[in-house]
Amino acid sequence: MEKEPAELVLLLRDSNIKEVERATGIPADRMYKWIKGKGTPKLLDSQKLNTYFRIGTNSNDKGNSQLEKINPSINKEEKGVPYFDIDFVGGFDLVFNNNQVSPSFYIDFLPFNDADYWVNVSGKSMGPLIAHGDIVALKQVHDWKRFLLEGEIYAIITDNGFRTIKMIGKGEDNDHYTLIPYNKGGDYATQPIPKEVITHVFRVKGAIKKFF
Repeated sequence: MEKEPAELVLLLRDSNIKEVERATGIPADRMYKWIKGKGTPKLLDSQKLNTYFRIGTNSNDKGNSQLEKINPSINKEEKGVPYFDIDFVGGFDLVFNNNQVSPSFYIDFLPFNDADYWVNVSGKSMGPLIAHGDIVALKQVHDWKRFLLEGEIYAIITDNGFRTIKMIGKGEDNDHYTLIPYNKGGDYATQPIPKEVITHVFRVKGAIKKFF
């Protein structure tokens, strides 16, 4: 079971921070700030820490090789999740609807290796959590009509080709959701969306800076 950010901070207090830094790539000074009560881990750092503590700090050699996968690497050997050099908003249909589109390579990144795709992100409505130019790991949600977890981030496709990445909130009635931007500045505002116009939903497993 995934631990909440506050629970992860408690685990860090009893951990060797330098070892956690080596395994996860999270700067030690950032973790020390959390321990002192100055904020909590965001999405990507939470995923890395959950993976680290799930594997355990007393790993054997096999476990240590798993710890190395907490930081992303690319390969052509189909290890991990396929990366497509396409923006979700500007061309994801080429990936989703056309089996002839080949991935550029694969990203082996243990926290998100259960995703279906890695693609690019543009726009600032979800910044700084998901920034313009980041890449995101997407996993299709097949039973979204039955249930979506409010407050989580999803990538949504509608029947008129509209594509967006937003947090999902409760709608004004049972026939709507509310799309919520993370960026509270600028002109970004919440927006209702009828459930009937949605055709596909993907859970945003996580986002990372483009490292290649």
